[in-house]
Amino acid sequence: MNLIENKLIQKLTSQYKRSPSQVNSLLESDAELIQLLSGEILAITIDSIVEEVHTGLYDDPYLIGWMTVMVSLSDLSAVGASPLGLVISQNVPDGFSENSLNQLQRGIQDACETSGTFILGGDTNFAEKLQTSSAAVGMIPKGRVISRKGIQTGDLLFVSGKMGLGGAFAFEKLFMGGNSDIIYQPKARLKEGQIIKEFGSACIDTSDAFFPALCNLIELNEVGFQIKTNLDDWIYPMALALGEKTDIPSWFFLAGPHGEFELLFTVPKENKESFLKAAKAINWNPIQIGKATEENKVWIHSNNELIEILPFTISNLYTACDSNPKQYFESLQKLQRKWHL
Repeated sequence: MNLIENKLIQKLTSQYKRSPSQVNSLLESDAELIQLLSGEILAITIDSIVEEVHTGLYDDPYLIGWMTVMVSLSDLSAVGASPLGLVISQNVPDGFSENSLNQLQRGIQDACETSGTFILGGDTNFAEKLQTSSAAVGMIPKGRVISRKGIQTGDLLFVSGKMGLGGAFAFEKLFMGGNSDIIYQPKARLKEGQIIKEFGSACIDTSDAFFPALCNLIELNEVGFQIKTNLDDWIYPMALALGEKTDIPSWFFLAGPHGEFELLFTVPKENKESFLKAAKAINWNPIQIGKATEENKVWIHSNNELIEILPFTISNLYTACDSNPKQYFESLQKLQRKWHL
């Protein structure tokens, strides 16, 4: 099975010729990787904040500015690149208040300062609704390159931090009156990505949430996964609290299409000790949740038993529901009744 979004990307790029200097193939990495004559690799990526604004998911100008930067830096983190900077595009509507504009710019600057990088330039236009984009550029030194591809059976599956915050934030915004008590301000895992590059076998960010990221790894590596760690042990406490409050199964918050920009990655067994030592040196506690399997299936440990689930069904569901949040939520409930997670 394939992700619907990946089929669209393949269709859109079918007439493009790839650069002979490009290291990665289509869909193989979060950022595009260009081999330089010096031996270093240039990492380039671009992302937009459009749908999130138009649906009302992001209505705080500061958060929109913050996310404009972080969406692209997160892609750099997934390939272990150090950012050189970003160029941004801002399409601002008539009547956009001076205070809102100041908040937007402050969010952009604060995100850059937090990540140790800079805005190098950009473009500004007027539009009916606010639209922002960023293109981030980074460098990877000579040596190993990590992408979404490279997993072997038995490799250990990790997440860089607890999951589900992005899904919980989206649920509150879209289904609970447009307000959210959840503090959502993700940071790109840049230092962590550089450690993963040295010891890992594959890596992807969770900008679209856990299950879509997992499906990309399955699709590219032709493996399955057994997730032995109980879900509640690696789901964000605020997401768990929202689930208890609303009687929503915690795995809903992993379904997508909105994530928390953590990293999902694999590490060969023989690298585990060295990897964890390097992680400890930067006070990072990655969470081991499972392992890669030869059989192309996914098993989740829930209620003290292993249950087979269909991650591609979950990941394609939002698109299959015509991006209708209510219909999507009802479809998730049907899957819950079927799987008893």
